[in-house]
Amino acid sequence: MSHPTLAAALWPREGASGAALFARAAALVALGALAMALSARARIPYAPVPLTMQSFAAPLIGLALGWRLGGLALFAYLLEGLFGAPVFAGGAGAAHLRGLTGGFLVGMWLAALLAGVLAERGWDRRPLKLVALLALAHAAIFVVGLAWMMRVFDVTQAFFLGVAPFVTTTLAKMLLSAALVMVAWRVVGEAPVDRDR
Repeated sequence: MSHPTLAAALWPREGASGAALFARAAALVALGALAMALSARARIPYAPVPLTMQSFAAPLIGLALGWRLGGLALFAYLLEGLFGAPVFAGGAGAAHLRGLTGGFLVGMWLAALLAGVLAERGWDRRPLKLVALLALAHAAIFVVGLAWMMRVFDVTQAFFLGVAPFVTTTLAKMLLSAALVMVAWRVVGEAPVDRDR
């Protein structure tokens, strides 16, 4: 049993043919990747990890699209940056992904997957579960980012460079995300549970 995501409630799949379903999926993945690229432009330089809106966007993309399409959107975004498209905050290419911030980018992909899985279980419908969903998604970003930075720094240095400066802004992003999602569900209305997925 799977709960419909916001995207499924807004753009239902019912009655669509194979080609239409593919076009829908491709459009949603492209929109998700574009949202990530745009969120990277909202950037405040901070060494070695900049403050951006990417960690705000990634869980919302997974939550809104579900784990499959959300994960594909983030994967497409990473591929775009890997092959040189200027979609990351302050760089592109394999060297940027291997750099100190690469772990945070990979963590965002995992955050989208996790948020999508939990949203399809209905966690985005109730405030406390929604906050827990967002907390777990952001934790995934920080855990992978911290582990990645520990290739260069010890755990204490990595924590104070890559985690501690962003605790307050992360809480603000979570609260804003939760408010937006709850408003979105009020506007969209409850969609029926999809028992065939």
